[in-house]
Amino acid sequence: MAAAPASSIFNISSLNLLRFGALTVGLYWGWSRQRTLTHQVAHEKVIAEKKLHKELVEEGKIAFAAYNDRKLAAEAAKDGVITDVNSYKFDSEKYINWMLARLEAESAAEKPKKK
Repeated sequence: MAAAPASSIFNISSLNLLRFGALTVGLYWGWSRQRTLTHQVAHEKVIAEKKLHKELVEEGKIAFAAYNDRKLAAEAAKDGVITDVNSYKFDSEKYINWMLARLEAESAAEKPKKK
């Protein structure tokens, strides 16, 4: 007995259905893969922006602290107080007393005068 041709085993319309089904599955897979990759790149970009923002904020805090320390050192130099902790001339008691006096002066200036 001779082998039957493929067209008699499978109907042409069922083969076309199988082909278009495979095409549809492939298109859906490609679309979902592209969507996943796009979201992944966008998420990494957001994380990088947040990291950069955090680094800039930290850098700004350091610069602000350095500016205020320089200002504080200038005020202390007028009164003869050394604010550099690493200096061999640093006197912790004198520095603490100077800071307390400065804080008391600031709080007294902020209090409203009673009549």
